[in-house]
Amino acid sequence: MTKGILKSQLLVVSATLLAGIGIGWVSRDISQPHAPPAVVTKNASETNTARRSQSSSLFPETPAGGESAFGSISKNTAAPSTEEARRAEANGILKRLIAEMEGGDKIDYRQLFKTLGQLRDFGPAGIAAIADYLRSGEDLVVASPGGPGGSRGSTGRSMSLRSMLLNALGDMPPSPELAALNLEVMKGTPLIEEAVLAAYNLQRMAPGEYKNAATERVNWLLENLSSNSAVNNTDAMQRELRYATQFASYTGSAQTLALLSQQVNADPAMARMITSSLRNFPGETQAATLASMTSNPAASKEIASNSRALTRLDLSNNSVRGSVADLFLNQMNDRAREDFLETIARPDQYNGRDGGSRLSYYREPSGGQQASAQPAQNQATLQLLDQIGTAIHTPVLQQRYDEARQALTTTTVAK
Repeated sequence: MTKGILKSQLLVVSATLLAGIGIGWVSRDISQPHAPPAVVTKNASETNTARRSQSSSLFPETPAGGESAFGSISKNTAAPSTEEARRAEANGILKRLIAEMEGGDKIDYRQLFKTLGQLRDFGPAGIAAIADYLRSGEDLVVASPGGPGGSRGSTGRSMSLRSMLLNALGDMPPSPELAALNLEVMKGTPLIEEAVLAAYNLQRMAPGEYKNAATERVNWLLENLSSNSAVNNTDAMQRELRYATQFASYTGSAQTLALLSQQVNADPAMARMITSSLRNFPGETQAATLASMTSNPAASKEIASNSRALTRLDLSNNSVRGSVADLFLNQMNDRAREDFLETIARPDQYNGRDGGSRLSYYREPSGGQQASAQPAQNQATLQLLDQIGTAIHTPVLQQRYDEARQALTTTTVAK
């Protein structure tokens, strides 16, 4: 009963938004890129860099005294209510979070995430505080404590406050206010990263409800990426492409994948990232994408360097298996070949590393390869080993080759 009521509430909020009432993105022309926030960067030699904007907004502001999805924002000179007091306290916690991120080289990351957790636990008041910050257009970026991909909210080698706040929204209990804010971000932000994070949050609350809208938005941003003034450096571009690739993989959007593949000629390194995403697509899509990318020699080398991802493709597809064999024979060096064969022999050591990601909200309950398809995949991999046997010319390669064949034979017989 509660779940049904919640879904009804979410649909009401969505209908309200589409009618242009409450949240301001509806009235904007989303066919044009939005102006990015002004950027102020500390000395580039510093470990931590910050970018803040006081004058620009990613989202339109609600006029003073107007109504928003979070209620009236008119000033009240009476004694603050309990809710107003909680909102003031939530705003105080957000200010403390910002101050902690501005700690330069002395940032206490443990305390930082503790403060973020406190803001997350404030419910509607926390949502309102986060909404105000996201609408301000401000951001604060510091070095990530875990390096590339080292922490939630991490964007490569840096950590964005906006991304951290969107991740925090994903951990809050579903509510109409939460759905409204995520929908506002998804439709209004000029950044793929933020649109994808908001889309994941919506998927968690209402599976499948916003998938088409999210795909349409991400595809539009991807098509206009080269002219997006909000993406103004190489690191930002790579971050955007990484989030788009992850989105394509976990939603199974062939259109998004095709748009990403178009980036390969300009940036052959994209081929490696795309190859990692292919495992969640049908064999026919994998084959077509590999054929397109391997027509570029530089891209072929990038694909071959991702030998572990290649072992996870649908090798029962003859075209896919042929492309992988060609890459093994003509593009991989001996070290990459050893890695490839070792992955086949010990798949559990390398597979399933992304199983805990919030991206998995888009997956079917079973996730990944179907267990019933594994025997066919093992048999196809044995056929692949037959095709690449001529390249086994060192003792180490022979050992890895024999181990891979033994592991596949044992597994196939057991099943």
